[in-house]
Formats: sequence, C-alpha cells, structure tokens
Amino acid sequence: AQLSRLSHAKLVVPRYEEGFKLISVCTDDKTADRVGQLYSLVNRAARRDTATSLPDDQSATTTVVHETSTSTSSNDYPDSDRGKIAQRRKAVSGSRKRQYIEIENVSASQGVNKKERSSDKVSAQDVKEDLSYSTIATTTPSITETTPAASSAGTFRLLKLSRKHGLPPSANEMSVDLRGMVRADDIVQPEWVIIANYMINIPWLLQQWPELHAVPKVLIFHGRSDDIIPSQLPENFQSFCMEPEKTHRIRYGVFHTKSFLIGFATEIRVVVHTANLIPGDFWNKSQGSWEMDFPLKQQQQSKQVIGNERSPNCSDFEEDLMTYMATYKVRWRGSSWRDPVNNDKIRQLSVDSLRRYDYSKANVRLIGSAPGWHRGNQLHLFGHAKLRSILGDEKFSSDFDESNVVAQFSSLGSLSQKWLADFKKSMSAGKKTLNDCADSKMNISSVEKLQIIWPTVEEVRTSLEGYAAGGSIPGYEKNVIKPFLQGMFHKWATDKVHNRRKAAPHIKTFLRYSKENPQKLAWMLLTSHNLSKAAWGEFQNGRSGLQFFIRHWELGVLFLPSLNKRSTSPKNMVTTAANPTKGEISIKFPLPYSLPPIRYEGNDKPWIWDIQHIVPDNWGRRSIQG
Repeated sequence: AQLSRLSHAKLVVPRYEEGFKLISVCTDDKTADRVGQLYSLVNRAARRDTATSLPDDQSATTTVVHETSTSTSSNDYPDSDRGKIAQRRKAVSGSRKRQYIEIENVSASQGVNKKERSSDKVSAQDVKEDLSYSTIATTTPSITETTPAASSAGTFRLLKLSRKHGLPPSANEMSVDLRGMVRADDIVQPEWVIIANYMINIPWLLQQWPELHAVPKVLIFHGRSDDIIPSQLPENFQSFCMEPEKTHRIRYGVFHTKSFLIGFATEIRVVVHTANLIPGDFWNKSQGSWEMDFPLKQQQQSKQVIGNERSPNCSDFEEDLMTYMATYKVRWRGSSWRDPVNNDKIRQLSVDSLRRYDYSKANVRLIGSAPGWHRGNQLHLFGHAKLRSILGDEKFSSDFDESNVVAQFSSLGSLSQKWLADFKKSMSAGKKTLNDCADSKMNISSVEKLQIIWPTVEEVRTSLEGYAAGGSIPGYEKNVIKPFLQGMFHKWATDKVHNRRKAAPHIKTFLRYSKENPQKLAWMLLTSHNLSKAAWGEFQNGRSGLQFFIRHWELGVLFLPSLNKRSTSPKNMVTTAANPTKGEISIKFPLPYSLPPIRYEGNDKPWIWDIQHIVPDNWGRRSIQG
C-alpha cells in the first residue's frame, strides 16, 4: 500500500483487545523512519519488543489496516481490561523492499497475571527514560493524564524526572510528562499545533511525540537559528526564528517563551511551561507546567468576534492571550494548508483564529513580555508593569500584610539596586481587605523582604548532572557578586516534601507568602522570566514621555485565589507542605523548595558558572565544560 498523509491523519490507536495487521512497503529511508515512529504508537506494549527484535536494516513505509472498529475514547480501556499482546514476525521476502508483520492478541485468560502486567509497565517506563535519549517514549498512559477534562487540568504541576535517577516516588508526585502535557495519547488528534520555545531538538521531539507527523499543520516559533535544520522538518511543519535583533533591531534579546497551543476539532489546549524541548531539561531538571482546555464559543458568542477586536464578553485571559500572540505578527501573518481528512479543504490559521474559543473558565492570567518600547495605553501590557497592574487591582487578606516575596529563577542578569527596588514594588502591589470581608482602598503594606532563591555551588555540584547542570543556570561572576544581592540569597531546595534537591532548577516561580503561615500564598507566577531587565522590562523616560522597554519574549501564568472558577468564593492557595485544615478547601502547589526559604549558611557560596571550581563533582568535572 502507498503511504499518504491521509493515512497518517486517519491513524487511530486500536483497543488492546482488538486485532490489526501491519503491512509495509519500503520506498525510502526518510519516510521509513517517520512511519517507524508512527508504528510505535499503535501498540505501546509491543513497542518495547519491536525495538529489540526488528533487524537493524529494516526500512519500510507502513499502512495500518484495522480489522475491527476502534474505541472512541482513551478511557475505555483501563489497565485491568488490557490483554497481553504478543508480536509474531513473518518474513514474506528476504528483500528490504517488503515485509509483513502481524500483530496478535493473547487473551488475559491465558495466564496473564497482575505481576506480569506490572513488569511490563516498569520496563516500558525504563525504555522511555533511557538516558541515552535514543529511544521512543513508551510509557503506558495514565487515565488522569490523558483525559481532556481531568481534574489536574488548570493546575500547576512539576515535570516528571527520569526514574533512572532512583529518586523517591515523592519526587514525581503532582507531576506530568511531555505526552501528558500535550494530550499525545488521546484518541482524538489535533488539527494544528503551535509550538513556542527557545531551544528545540527536533529529532528528540519527534521521538517523544511522533503523532506530530499526522497533524495537518505544525507551526514552530523558536529562539535559535541553529536549532532548526530544514531537512529534519516534515512537510507539515513550518518554522519561524524569532530573534529580536532581526525583528526589532534590539540587541541581546531572545525568544524565551515556552508554550503549546493545540487545536482540536472542538477545543484548544493551552500549555505554559518552563522546559526547553531537549531531553536533559525534561528528565534531569526541576520544571513546571500549567495546561488547560477551552471549548469553542457558542454560536451567539462567535458572532461577536470581529477580527482582533475585543467583544463585550471577552475574558481577561482571552485579551491577555490575544495581546501577547499579536506580537508574533512581526514574523507570522497566518498559515493555510489542505486538510487531508476533509477532502483537501483549505484550512487557515492566524492569531485572530484564537478568538473562536471560550476562555471564560481560565483560572490564571497571562503575564507576557515582548520586545519593544511600549508607551501610552500599552505601557502596562507586558513585563513587570503588567504584573503590577493586575496585582494592584487585587484584594488580599491581612495575612499578607508586611509579608515577603520570593523570586526563584535560573538565570541572573545584570541588576541595579534602583531596578530591583522597582521590580519589588511591582511584586508588592495590591489592596487589602479589612477583616477579610469589607472592601478597602488602602494599599497592602509594602513587602518586608525580597528573597532570592539561587542554588549554591554545593547544590549544583551534587545535583544529578553535577556541574553540567550549571550550564543551564547562567550566573556570571560580575552579576552574582554584587554586594546588595548577598543578603538576599537563599538555598535552592530540600528533600522534605518533593525530594527535588538534586534536580537542579530550570523552573521559574515568583510568589508572595504569608508571614504567619508561610505555606499560604497570596499569588504565584509560573513563568519563563528570569530575573533580568531584558526579561521583565524597565521604565524609561523617552522623548515622548514614560516608556517601558523590553528585550525578550517571555510568557507566564499568574495564579490568584480570585480567579478560581470552580467555587463561588475564592479558595486559599497553599503549598503541598501545608498541614490540612479541617473544613477548608485549598488549591495546592507542589513547590520544590521550602517556605520560608533557607538562607545561605557558613561556607555557602552562590553558583557562578564562568569560573573553575575547586571540588570536583561526581564525574570529576570542575566546571560546566568539564
């Protein structure tokens, strides 16, 4: 059979108890590699055996022929109902031109016990997390992570660490992997995907998410021109390099956003996270993610959508998203393609297309940054100016009067005391309620301290990757040793709750916590922003008056108790280290570090990445280079 994009688009994962045949005809090696990845989706349990049993010289394009109807939901086959599947190869010809493979089912009644199933799952997980990064992801999906309306949607979660590290199970509590973030294991496949990231390893991404081959249109916005090799991109991919020096003539700026927009037939998934699309970031470092699904607007709502104008019922989240995505128009005005599923119908996608969805249930606000000089009514649209604007309209209880704010990040820019004081002012914004009920125009008392969480040399040295982890924590000596910063530094993490001490930070979080109850949060921001003027922006006095200058593209999600859409009254926001309170329902955040943060002690020194260190790490290295 001749492989076509239509067969890709219609590829559906069969239920495990259903039979199917795989017929392959070789055309060329490049196509065979792509189809080999698609084949790995069809039978995850058999995928592990396939990797070891098929000959190295196999090169075949593939068409899947279903013998029975498929399931309509990934939730229809719980683990207890899955039969054990065995694979039987039949060589039809000795030529590499043709090969026939038949997959058979073995009934659960033929001696498949729970122990054997458990063993299969562990092996599959081990294959996925092989640190050689050469295998395709093979985990058996959990029902929680693959359900579109899962209870975890819309919450902050950590990214899963590799089990090869031998960390306790608590290290991966309240966590998600790449496939869970993007709903890769759903039966329903996306119609289009927008990927935004600073660093992207295309071969690795396609190994972990080979379903992208079947998506009619995949748009990639990235920050490094050397990362994307045209020959690596499938035909359905389109890439845009977003370098501020080329788009805005602004030097030292980068495209640092990390997000996914995934369009399905009836909804969109929005994902904001902190990891570069490279294996080390996902498996060896502490990262965070937020993802949420939004349905199409009702017909009446859709009629009110006119271009990029805001309709009367437009939510704050929608306006945040549209304002940020409009900045991509410097490189992208829209895309069109022929949809192989719908008789080659011409499909179109642009920034304005994002208004088709109903974001009214969003439980966060978006805080973006975009390069440029922002003036007038755009003065508070981005960076810490927008954070100040949103927090300034919020009302916080007296618990947060004279409390502290935390800045946790993985790159330290060249800061001045004046700029840091201005940034602290933005984090201190907000009004307070009297007796937690009456409105008040009185501003909440200014923050007592700004506490910076920055790993020590010893924390980096003893991390999972040793000093190599410090290559993702750029802190130049001239920036780190500034005297006014020394009293603000606090240690990275502990093993008390989530056992993340050895997983070096690449996550970025900013928050305000209660002085009396440190596990209670006024707000929290998960973001790609590091602590720098380039990322957060700075107020300047320009020729036309006050302006706000930013060098980078960044994106984060701001959690506020008032944004909780599942309750008639705001819920408390607490960390997972908080003691349960009887009769109180709280939103929990799995922070990988302690609150209050732990100050540097004795011989603790802040991590500096451009010097040679005295004590070698576990691999004998004394610097990030070796």
